[in-house]
Amino acid sequence: MDCIRCENPIPAARMEALPETELCIGCSAAVGSDFVLSTRLVRTNKEGSMKVNYGGVEVKLVRRKIVPLRFGGK
Repeated sequence: MDCIRCENPIPAARMEALPETELCIGCSAAVGSDFVLSTRLVRTNKEGSMKVNYGGVEVKLVRRKIVPLRFGGK
């Protein structure tokens, strides 16, 4: 598989360790990672209650938008 940013081949060892990756090691270091953590507070109060309890946190991995180098990415 080729990197979506620089179009160089992604090493097999990296693909084995991170099968969902779309970036080579160099581009991952430059961009920061394939994913960004997104968090939000989760309300745990009962339906209809006036009291607001934020008792939990929801965490999601969101894929980062990657601009290929040939289209002006840095």
